[in-house]
Amino acid sequence: MRRIGLFLCLAGSVVWAQAPPPMAATSGFTVKKSVVYAQGVHGDLLADLYVPEPKREKMPAVLLIHGGGWLNGTRDAMSPANEDMAAAGFVGMTIEYDLSGSGVVFPTALEECWKAVHWLREHAGEYGVDPQRIAVAGSSAGGELAALMGLGAHRPTDEPAVAAAIVYNGVLDLGDPKVGQKTVTSYLGGSCEEKKVLCREASPNQTVVLTPIPFFVGHGTEDATVPYAQAEQFVDKLRKARVAVTVFTAPGGPHTYWKDRRWVQPNMEASIAFLKQALK
Repeated sequence: MRRIGLFLCLAGSVVWAQAPPPMAATSGFTVKKSVVYAQGVHGDLLADLYVPEPKREKMPAVLLIHGGGWLNGTRDAMSPANEDMAAAGFVGMTIEYDLSGSGVVFPTALEECWKAVHWLREHAGEYGVDPQRIAVAGSSAGGELAALMGLGAHRPTDEPAVAAAIVYNGVLDLGDPKVGQKTVTSYLGGSCEEKKVLCREASPNQTVVLTPIPFFVGHGTEDATVPYAQAEQFVDKLRKARVAVTVFTAPGGPHTYWKDRRWVQPNMEASIAFLKQALK
């Protein structure tokens, strides 16, 4: 029988592990739905809060950002990850943001993500959050936003940096012809050729590292939406900037590998181990 597993690089070590079955249903947290965290271009922007029970003071927190090519998707897409993180003791906040295609272009969504971090810090006492231990995580288009936040892109001058960033199958180079250029054009308000400066600013692989926080970069080798090579290039860039990086590679994994039954549990276990180390 052919063995299916994972290649995990954590703090310089290499581990090969058998991919176990999916995680069981989680418990030990409460959920507060549809909290208004900011005003967007088209109205209220909503978030769901996942708070570990029993609630304690100054718990680490994670802001989770959904994907969908910046054109679609909902905050519910990140709920499974949020549940697992909350069960592990992290306050989770999964958000919506203004989607492109209706006159909303970069960097609006990124600025709204920063507003979410600001809101979470302002309400830290209410939800038991340590304002100095807030990480950000995202998948696909949300991975692009999470990566940019981790790098410090468009961070308001009066807003502290996030403490760590998790990037699942992130879109890291918008100019890559293998990435859906219709969604990129909608996101930027023009093609990368037409919007060269915006394209560079929105591409984590081309953005300057302003805040050298720890990163977790996960990607499937058979991602047909965002080439695995983009993750390799991003990791290489971070390491050259002497940024601590944990790499999770899912051999044969598709685009949203972290939802694939082979990788749900090992990816989440690696993510939680990363968060415990980065936010300790």
